[in-house]
Amino acid sequence: MPSTPPSIRLRRSLRLQLTRALGLLSVLVVAISATAIWGLARVSNAASQAINTDGHISGLASRLAIASLETHTMEHTFFGTVGGPENARVQAEQDWLTHYAELDTAIKAFAANATALEDQQAAARWRAAFVQSTAPACAAQ
Repeated sequence: MPSTPPSIRLRRSLRLQLTRALGLLSVLVVAISATAIWGLARVSNAASQAINTDGHISGLASRLAIASLETHTMEHTFFGTVGGPENARVQAEQDWLTHYAELDTAIKAFAANATALEDQQAAARWRAAFVQSTAPACAAQ
């Protein structure tokens, strides 16, 4: 039987090595692609969660600002009724008390949901200012 010339054996060996290398390279490309897709999904989930948390905190801060403005308005209304009809003063005091309680609830909700250090510090400042504020007369009882 005639022997195979060395150049043909070399080509077969090289072809086999190239085929194996291409197969290994294909497996690596698939693994890297899968890892990249998995990483992008995790980043997308983390970003979505951060956006939801930020939106929630922003909503609470907005609620707190509105409650603060309404409480301030009711305070002015109450003091504007001093010396006026009794029923107007009683209604203004009740409205002030209601809005004062809503402000307290808004501050507590914001503080309970604050995750960032800045938000926690803001909640502490708001709580301190709220404690020092003038409560309606019936709230102090």
